[in-house]
Amino acid sequence: MKKIEMGYYDIAENTELLEYLKEKYKQGKIDILLHGYSHEYQLNQKKWVLK
Repeated sequence: MKKIEMGYYDIAENTELLEYLKEKYKQGKIDILLHGYSHEYQLNQKKWVLK
């Protein structure tokens, strides 16, 4: 298993995942949506908020 460090990664570099998603999309088995691109928070006046 490949060890993955914390950080941002370009999905274009994950060719195995892209091929899998493209095939499932062509088969009509999945829809592709964007939920967000990070889950980073910062403390703002004693409350955690999205960056």
